[in-house]
Amino acid sequence: MRVGLIPSEGVAAVLHGGSRQWWDLDVTVDITVYGSTREQERALESGETDIVFMNALSALILRSQGLPLVALTTFSRVRKDILASPKSDATRLADLTEVAVSHGTTIEYYTDLLLQLEGVDPRTVRKVEIASMEGRLDALIDGAVGSAMLPSPLAHVAVQRGARILATNLALDPAPREAYLVAREAWLADHEDEVRAILPYLQRSIDELNADAPTYREAVAQAMGEHAADLPEFELTPIPDLAPCPETTHAAFESWLTERGLLQRPVSYAELVAPIGVGASA
Repeated sequence: MRVGLIPSEGVAAVLHGGSRQWWDLDVTVDITVYGSTREQERALESGETDIVFMNALSALILRSQGLPLVALTTFSRVRKDILASPKSDATRLADLTEVAVSHGTTIEYYTDLLLQLEGVDPRTVRKVEIASMEGRLDALIDGAVGSAMLPSPLAHVAVQRGARILATNLALDPAPREAYLVAREAWLADHEDEVRAILPYLQRSIDELNADAPTYREAVAQAMGEHAADLPEFELTPIPDLAPCPETTHAAFESWLTERGLLQRPVSYAELVAPIGVGASA
């Protein structure tokens, strides 16, 4: 099973499971960490990877474009922060004139929601497309952009380098569970038993990390690669239990994408979500 990830707190559970060789599970899992959502999408499209932990908006867009993928379970709620550059004078969201995002992803989705929460019309803030998280971090610290949204723990690396957190998606109530475990339908048809087998072990990994902060931090550092040495002490976000994809969340994501013309066609909940995830009937 070839698994694709992008660096965040949420994927720490996958890396932790991998470090334990998935305990006594007789499934070989090869993990690749990608630098951006776009890289991960291309890997899934090309067949380079079999299963990915992908933000729900990307999954909806790709399905609308004809890629036969399905979401198996929600996986995590990743903290994401809007940060001001060290070279910016902004102290609140109302001060922003631009923000670096990755278009059509939960990065942009949460940016819009947080701006609206503070009474700022998202259309009045220029969106600067920087798909790479590394590129967004560098542009923020260098002052090439006045602000950016970054996931944790990369946001904490930015703070260590002088950026300031202006808002976090954890302020949203409830904060949506936006990361999906996604696979191509053709691959899933041949590997459904393996996927069903690994999900309880993934939940076990989540439980262990939530109960053991030092081990959780080690797994986060592993996900961060070269930035591990830059990670300051920060409050870890508890990883939610695996659960079926909520229909209300799907509807909210689909509505946001439709309003922005990012879906080539409607994608229903029943079309995207496979009845295989935790809590689903066999």
